[in-house]
Amino acid sequence: MKSIEDHLYELNRLQELQQRSHWMNRLHPLGKLLVCVIYVFMVASVDKYDLQRLILMAVFPAFCFIVGELSFKEGLYRMRLILPLVIFVGIFNPFF
Repeated sequence: MKSIEDHLYELNRLQELQQRSHWMNRLHPLGKLLVCVIYVFMVASVDKYDLQRLILMAVFPAFCFIVGELSFKEGLYRMRLILPLVIFVGIFNPFF
């Protein structure tokens, strides 16, 4: 288990990312949420056999990481708990 110091360091790191002077941090959170919800609906509406469009949809998260000056490695580390579920659902999607 992680110690309290590790959790406090992680919270401090998130606060530093939030408080930095970057144009994406100045955007209204509701606008960013709306764009993400529209993106999720667009991805969900793509046919499961249309890999070309799905690969094209992968550009948006990569764009957000690059423009937001975020680390891919840290992003994957933060998503470590949900990624197995997403992969599991993705593998069994053709059977449903």
